[in-house]
Amino acid sequence: MKKRVLSIIMMAAMSVASFMSCSNDTDNLPTEDGSTGAVTVSFGLETNASSRAISQSTAKPVTGWNNVNQLMMLFVDGSDMVKAARVIKVPDVTTMEKLDVLLSNVPAGSFKAYLIANYNESNITRPNGGAAWNEGNVVGQNINALTLNLVANSDFTPVSTESTASGFKSPSEIFMDSKQVTIIADQTSSSIDFTLTRIVSIFRVRVDQSQNGNNVVNFKEANADIRIRKIAKSFNPKSLVPANVIATDLIYDKGIALFNDAEPTSGYSNGQILDDENNISLWSDLLIFPGGSATEGSKKMDLVISGLAPVGYIPLGQTAGLTTATLVYWNGQVQANVLSNNILEVNCILKQSGSVVVPEVGSYGNLDIDVNIAEWGNISSTNIEM
Repeated sequence: MKKRVLSIIMMAAMSVASFMSCSNDTDNLPTEDGSTGAVTVSFGLETNASSRAISQSTAKPVTGWNNVNQLMMLFVDGSDMVKAARVIKVPDVTTMEKLDVLLSNVPAGSFKAYLIANYNESNITRPNGGAAWNEGNVVGQNINALTLNLVANSDFTPVSTESTASGFKSPSEIFMDSKQVTIIADQTSSSIDFTLTRIVSIFRVRVDQSQNGNNVVNFKEANADIRIRKIAKSFNPKSLVPANVIATDLIYDKGIALFNDAEPTSGYSNGQILDDENNISLWSDLLIFPGGSATEGSKKMDLVISGLAPVGYIPLGQTAGLTTATLVYWNGQVQANVLSNNILEVNCILKQSGSVVVPEVGSYGNLDIDVNIAEWGNISSTNIEM
């Protein structure tokens, strides 16, 4: 695994008074009396590691500074309160070479330092009315209250089988790392390495629609959609643990460009996602907070996909063909979990006809899922027969 490093020097301005008070040997101890000091930290982005393979896909989104739009360092004391925050300018580089940045007036003391990227993106909302974070409004907050939350998706309209459901957009691509640091008054502390790693995951949907006449269903249609149910809708930077899963919460997306029928041409590493030999002809990548389970039924994610079936198509449970083009649905339970910075690949094998009714959560039987898991580094796969 390669890590390209950006180095940051955090230094405090020295006043005459603080200089005079730091003239004996005891001043090498951390203080919390308003004194300031300096710490040198280095951080980079975690890039791709190796992958393993119905033929498992190998293409992964690339990692670079163009993935990062905002950076902030939070200095959190032993009582979990944010004592200081520093916004860091994102480097405008393509080579990811080492850079030095000066940040002034870092309080002296011992802290847990949290480096967070993309905390103010539009697909993430924050507590206290969702106001954007800045150096002023995060100080004095408890780190446990600074959760990153999904944004409601106005495109989602619940139907009768999911009347209590809440649909959300995929989260932004959030990165984070944390380290213990000690700031000594009027000194520059030893360099500390930070590696920015995604705290989100990719849920990769791949579709085999070659069986049972399902090849006539159009997934490249404006109302074709994907529901990933039983997802976590918030994430805590301190614990790195998603919020409790609610069965009616789901990631929702739709549109003519939702499913891809060709390999990616930009933004991805060299490799393949489609698999002609195994009739994998469509794919879609959606970001989610980590979650799912291979063993706990209440945490197992539920996947629903839909496409437009033409006149004459015979839906599941019916004997007559459709008289108008209609959306049809497949669903299945995903018996796998996915961690931060990993890709959960779900191969949907459409063995049965689609249903004209959106299936209820926990209603299974017409989807065959094959699962693979990977970092943006590894890919893990699972198959679902739908």
